[in-house]
Amino acid sequence: MSRDDILRMLRQRPFQPFRIRLSDGIVHEIRHPEMVMATTISLIIGTPAPNVPFPAVGDYAIVSLLHVVQLEPLAVPVNPSNN
Repeated sequence: MSRDDILRMLRQRPFQPFRIRLSDGIVHEIRHPEMVMATTISLIIGTPAPNVPFPAVGDYAIVSLLHVVQLEPLAVPVNPSNN
């Protein structure tokens, strides 16, 4: 997967949450574009810190772009109308 593919997903407006699937089966859910930094060869994916207001990062993973095998949109919950 290319860095440009991931940047396109991160810059999409309105932002659409998505999953990043890796070659070893690990999945990262990206719910906020601010939680990912893309370098030329890797991604730094933040995990929100518990009990701290967003966008605080509690932990992070460094992922090689060579291991990203799929980008998959997450279903966005629909707000029920009050009709």
